[in-house]
Amino acid sequence: GIDLLDTLVLKHSQAISILVQIVSEALFMMGDNSLFLFNSFSFTDWSPAPRDVHVLTNWLIRTDLGSNENNLSQLVLARMNWGRKEDGTLVLPGSLHREVAIAIVEACGRLIPKIPGNIGQEGVGQPKGLKEVIQSYLPMLSEDQQKML
Repeated sequence: GIDLLDTLVLKHSQAISILVQIVSEALFMMGDNSLFLFNSFSFTDWSPAPRDVHVLTNWLIRTDLGSNENNLSQLVLARMNWGRKEDGTLVLPGSLHREVAIAIVEACGRLIPKIPGNIGQEGVGQPKGLKEVIQSYLPMLSEDQQKML
């Protein structure tokens, strides 16, 4: 089963969009199996539709850091091709880079109050928790996006 899906996704990367929508409706039943399913896919040729980006960024922003939704969103976003083509242009549109970067910042901001030792609690300066949260999201960013941080 999974090998067939891998082959399908390799030939037709837009099949990932269909799977994102199906999983978004059935994730509560799939649990960790959704991570297993998506872990084997290649995302380098996939250009997500706006509804896919909406699902992934909502999972990133609105779910707990260790949840299946958040983990799946991180997995997919981290494995997308955030690089440049040979001619120097971005593989994915700049607007998508910005949208995902904003979602990452929103997710970090939402999680910061839940981390002991953050700015809102004891101590002054850069909280240890903030650094840990940002580092958990760094693998999803391209080198250019990481430099912006």
